[in-house]
Amino acid sequence: MRLGQYDLQQIINKITEDTVMKKKYKLGNSDYEFVSLSGTYTEFKTDKEEKIIRRLNNENILKVVSKDKPTTVQFVTELFSNPNMYLKDTAPEVGRSLTVMETIGEDVVFRGFVACKDYSIRLTMDQHAKDVLASAKEGISLNLATI
Repeated sequence: MRLGQYDLQQIINKITEDTVMKKKYKLGNSDYEFVSLSGTYTEFKTDKEEKIIRRLNNENILKVVSKDKPTTVQFVTELFSNPNMYLKDTAPEVGRSLTVMETIGEDVVFRGFVACKDYSIRLTMDQHAKDVLASAKEGISLNLATI
């Protein structure tokens, strides 16, 4: 079925994209949640030295070799137990969370955010980082909430 310039499947796809489920993972018994904005993470292909592999594409642009995979409880658990994962403050104008980053070889990759589940408090490295990491060690479970 066509509606103007769009067919029904395009409209359904657009509605699905706009209402995609933000994946949230509860850290231990705390009110902290890891938030995966897209519901996927990028898995990078690395060499023997753990450096991200890059290749020239058809336009002679150097691109990383990677693929997107669905974010899972297993991935979040592995991320928080990875010695190359670290937290950092977000700028106050950006939000009330800590940014979750991962170092892969010489590259730094954004993985998501940790926030208080109701966003009632602004998380900071000085006040919350140790507690966030301790909570993640207690276990990870999945919560779903719409954007």
